[in-house]
Amino acid sequence: KIEMVAAYGSLSTTGGDAASLHEQTQVHRIFNANEDLQKFWETMKPFINAACCGKISRDVSSRILHDCVTLDCRPLMIRFAASLHPTQLEESIDGNLPIHLAKTPQTLKTVLDICPSVSSQTNGEGRIPLHLAIENGILWEEGLEALVKVSPQSLYKIDPK
Repeated sequence: KIEMVAAYGSLSTTGGDAASLHEQTQVHRIFNANEDLQKFWETMKPFINAACCGKISRDVSSRILHDCVTLDCRPLMIRFAASLHPTQLEESIDGNLPIHLAKTPQTLKTVLDICPSVSSQTNGEGRIPLHLAIENGILWEEGLEALVKVSPQSLYKIDPK
């Protein structure tokens, strides 16, 4: 279990580079070799989904990363969900990517660290993460600066709201 934490403690799925792919492969290898961890994760997914949606959906795995971000789970849980379901970082559910659902500085920084390429993506309402972070009261040093560093062009995008 300690090996699993170490494996995804620095997980980054950005760019699909060799190091990122190696980290993902390592996480999957450890996860697949650890039956207790698999049972824990399968047990937790419905609870996370129910806490977020008020009910358990049929395919909990299809939105687990979105649910972890919505619930403001600890960074390690978000990284774990992202490592097992990396495609969800760029999948829209109800018009939102996981980064659009980040309401706290810690969650925003976690998602941004994992996948900076989504920093300028618009949601279903045409809003970018910078607009939503400002609306959520996130301060410059708490996450806005990191968003602007990754996506400076976002400063010129007008908030449609």
